[in-house]
Amino acid sequence: MISKTTTAIDLIVNEISSFIDPYRKKYSYSKYGWMPPHITLLFPFKHPDDLTKEIIENLKSHFSNIEPFYYKFYKVNYFPEVAYLSPSPDKAFIDIMKGVMRLFPDCKPYGKKCINPPPPHLTFAKSGDPKKLKEIGDNFYIENKEKLDRVLKFSKIQLTLVENGQSSFICEIPLKKKGNGRLASPV
Repeated sequence: MISKTTTAIDLIVNEISSFIDPYRKKYSYSKYGWMPPHITLLFPFKHPDDLTKEIIENLKSHFSNIEPFYYKFYKVNYFPEVAYLSPSPDKAFIDIMKGVMRLFPDCKPYGKKCINPPPPHLTFAKSGDPKKLKEIGDNFYIENKEKLDRVLKFSKIQLTLVENGQSSFICEIPLKKKGNGRLASPV
């Protein structure tokens, strides 16, 4: 079970807020309160009381070795009861998620006993009705296909506090500072 107070490691995607937030507000307001559009890299992470200086330094050291890269959202996908955007290249995100899981093996994605992370995703709608969910996803894609065809840069992560139904910023951690980022195919 996931504690009511925990933290998460996220990639915040403010660049698409203008067109995804109306869907998120209408169809997926989270039990964790409002948070900017994001791809979760690890949730739950650590209880805030367990966030030591050493853990933060380990995160900074780990992410400082990851070169920034470019990505974009290329399609709408579905989990049961969830519509989400899939980033490409997904392998780059999965490698980052696996690296964080190796660094902190006691932290399991979504509190589950799994050895592989879930597909990277940005949730924008939830519904218990699969037909309605598909309709929402199709409408979102039709309305925003051209807006999704933009290249974004992954250059930092955010450590987020999740407490009593609300999400708030703890700190940002940049990726490797050298270079301008790589173009990871198939963007």
